[in-house]
Amino acid sequence: MEVSEILEIARRSGISLGAEGASIAARPKGATGQDLAAVIRANKPALLTYLRDIDRIAQLDARRNERDRSANRGYDFDCQAPGHRDYLKLTGNHCGCLKDNPSEVESNLSPIDLLVTLIPDIIRTKIEAIEGEARAKGWLSERLWNAGFWDRPRGLAALLDPEDEIREVTADYIEILKFGRDLQRFRCDSA
Repeated sequence: MEVSEILEIARRSGISLGAEGASIAARPKGATGQDLAAVIRANKPALLTYLRDIDRIAQLDARRNERDRSANRGYDFDCQAPGHRDYLKLTGNHCGCLKDNPSEVESNLSPIDLLVTLIPDIIRTKIEAIEGEARAKGWLSERLWNAGFWDRPRGLAALLDPEDEIREVTADYIEILKFGRDLQRFRCDSA
């Protein structure tokens, strides 16, 4: 059985798998059942490799983000970056690029509306298509529209890629078919 199939079976069962040293941890603990546990054991080397790669990529991304912040790169620092002025409006921060006209950052838009202006049109359209249903099921605007991956609470806009497809909206999660054909559940209560 392929790693992606095992992970999809686990996800559909509400189980998340992670590498912990030389072991595979399942959350919630004890929820795997005998059949899935046997499949995990039989495919342990391949699963561990995949799960460790995911962790390594997340760590590399965190380091890259920190390097960018240290070097004053990105829309939150770089005056030439797309979205820089919108970011200043959103946060109320000031920048040397506006020294001649500091009032340029004033805005009548709400913080959520400013967030939406920073989101690419294709992703904005996908979220707008499910927003009514999601809000009716208890989702807060910030859990849908916050586009900052490192922000809390992280929003759906931070996770969506242009090729992704939103498959299902429930009160507990929004299911995303990622462009690599993996299913991901963005949980309502996770930050």
